[in-house]
Amino acid sequence: MKSILEKILYMSLGALIAFMGYIFGSLNNVSVTAAPKQLSPAESIRLLDELLLEEGWNPEPSNGSVQTQPQTKSSVIDEIVVRKLRIVDAQGKTVAVLGKQDFPSGETSILEAYDTQGNAVLSLGQDSDGGKIAVIGKDGRLVGLRIDDAGGRVSVFGKDGGVADLHIDGGAGGAVHVWGEDGKSAVGLGINDTGGRVSVIGKDGVSRAGLVIDNAGPVVSVHGKNMKGAVLAVTDTGGQVKIFGEGGKGTAALSISDTGGVVSVMGKDMKGAAVLAIDEAGGFLSVGGKDGGSIIR
Repeated sequence: MKSILEKILYMSLGALIAFMGYIFGSLNNVSVTAAPKQLSPAESIRLLDELLLEEGWNPEPSNGSVQTQPQTKSSVIDEIVVRKLRIVDAQGKTVAVLGKQDFPSGETSILEAYDTQGNAVLSLGQDSDGGKIAVIGKDGRLVGLRIDDAGGRVSVFGKDGGVADLHIDGGAGGAVHVWGEDGKSAVGLGINDTGGRVSVIGKDGVSRAGLVIDNAGPVVSVHGKNMKGAVLAVTDTGGQVKIFGEGGKGTAALSISDTGGVVSVMGKDMKGAAVLAIDEAGGFLSVGGKDGGSIIR
């Protein structure tokens, strides 16, 4: 404390002497020179302020006197209110914007970050369903986290159009879908009302293979072009295998009925048919004509 007061006294005395020299020099219209350069009153006061600040004291006038009080070298602002905050780099280019930006799609951005080319690489905002986050690559790749009508959703987009999606499917449960670059071929894993399901979709957008659970049990299906395919399923009475011809017509089936096994075939026109089965009386063979009438029983 004594050291600081001594410094203040010396600096005040120096300022007084410099001020008197300035007055006398003005009256006599001559310059005052000395080996050490004399300071003007303003410079002396400035140096005095710097000295006090370095020592952690802040001079403040009170009732005509100078008092010294401790001063903190940093302060905390409780709240800053702005409509938009733009952050730039050393060259003046925008690197981030904090503020509300509305888009025609109905989405609102709150925070966006930009690369050196001015392209958005990070977006934090909201839409009518809730919050959303998007991370964008230079070549168009994107990872999105958002809320939709059913629940949370995570989407990953490739630079050439491939997409991987994790979401809630219609409220039944979780689902995973993967699309090819063509936007049509896909693989899906999800939950339906009766259980789990797996589906494979070809480049033509048609389901090619599937595994689902229905009310009776699991169903496995494969489909080719023009609706040709095969189904392996569990029914209320047992297992079933069915093969479909072109256009879904012309079938061959092997199944279990209440009385026993059944083998059946049907023509492409869905009229001629042959059935080999077991009924309550025993085995029988039935062959039907195209007119719907029975030929052999």
